[in-house]
Amino acid sequence: MHAKHLQDNSTKTRFGDHSLRFSSHGNSIAAKGFLFLQRHWYHLTVFVAFFICFFVLYSYSQRQTSRFIYWFDDWVFYADSSGSYDHMKDIAFDGNMWRHPLYPLIVSPLVSAIKAIFGIGNRQTAKVVVALLAALNVALFFTLFHSCFKEKIAGLVFTILYGLLFSNLVFFSIPETYSLANVGILVFFILVIRFRFDITKKRAMILGVASGVGALANPPLGLLLFSLYALCSRRLAWIQSLQRCLWAALMALLVYLGANFFLFGLDYIEKSQKLANKWATIANIFEPMNWLNVGVSFFIYAVISPLDELERSIGLKDFSGYFQSPARSLVFAILILYLVFTVIQLARRGVDDLVITAAAWLGVLSVFHLYFNPREALLYSCQALGPFMLILGRVFADISWKWKGLVIGIFAIGLGYVNFKCFMG
Repeated sequence: MHAKHLQDNSTKTRFGDHSLRFSSHGNSIAAKGFLFLQRHWYHLTVFVAFFICFFVLYSYSQRQTSRFIYWFDDWVFYADSSGSYDHMKDIAFDGNMWRHPLYPLIVSPLVSAIKAIFGIGNRQTAKVVVALLAALNVALFFTLFHSCFKEKIAGLVFTILYGLLFSNLVFFSIPETYSLANVGILVFFILVIRFRFDITKKRAMILGVASGVGALANPPLGLLLFSLYALCSRRLAWIQSLQRCLWAALMALLVYLGANFFLFGLDYIEKSQKLANKWATIANIFEPMNWLNVGVSFFIYAVISPLDELERSIGLKDFSGYFQSPARSLVFAILILYLVFTVIQLARRGVDDLVITAAAWLGVLSVFHLYFNPREALLYSCQALGPFMLILGRVFADISWKWKGLVIGIFAIGLGYVNFKCFMG
């Protein structure tokens, strides 16, 4: 009996120890989870807040612009998808957009789920989906900016500006693939910022996959790899850099071409050739006006509208619109001065990893659209917007707070006024 009692105690002890160990392990997981939330509470809170606020904003802005869109029976600035929200499911949500196969793959199930849960029609569902993707862009930009710069006020200000900039207001308020493509761009740069200090073969392959997946949303995103190439050439020896770049390129091609050939077969080659023959030509590169149009569209028109009312296309002829009102002239002058200041500061202090990766993307994207479709460069300017603002933020971080408050106050208020006046005009 005594032995049995000892055995029972021993069993209980072992069971108790096991329970304690299990409990300790559980507490460890809970503690890690709590520690994660404690460390990232600010980031998570602001991420959710930005997502909700801009979802409401973009949903409202679509109601304001819907009459304009339906009246012309086309999207603003001749965007890729013609029609109205009623036709959007046939155009995009069911997989007919062979240039953007990832878009219907993601959006179609989302549309079906929203319709089933809330019992709304195609047009209302399309508005919800576009607003969701647009709001996700703004929240992801905050994540990217917060990863690069730890200044909380600067992160809030630049994220709000990113959400209010002209190209975002235009393109995120029409059912198109640009908002999903921007998600791919922001995710890629978040990974680049995270991996930049140690670019291993595995990480290069991950970035290659991210670029290939992004290209399935919008083909030019395959060029994101040039940011990795620039970073590798800066941080690694020549042989190591070449190896990492080759592995990344191989993974991107496997993902992009593999998916397209699986979905469309050899027809993909014929369709791609027809598209290229329609828009792209080497002759575009030798036209100085094309260079000017791409530069102005990407780095000026994308930030502030030159017009009082939204039109179907904006060209160099509209540049004089900046000088038609005092408010527009002031905001334009501040933007130009800040761009000049940015160039001077970068030339003086040199470029770091952040600037070199963002500049590589802006450069290759500009050249691609100069070749592909320079006359409608504003269509694609939102793809340059996030990295462009990172460069502006890099210089902004070194300015004293006295000047930061003055410049941001005038520019942000004026930018919001001018762009909203145009968008709601």
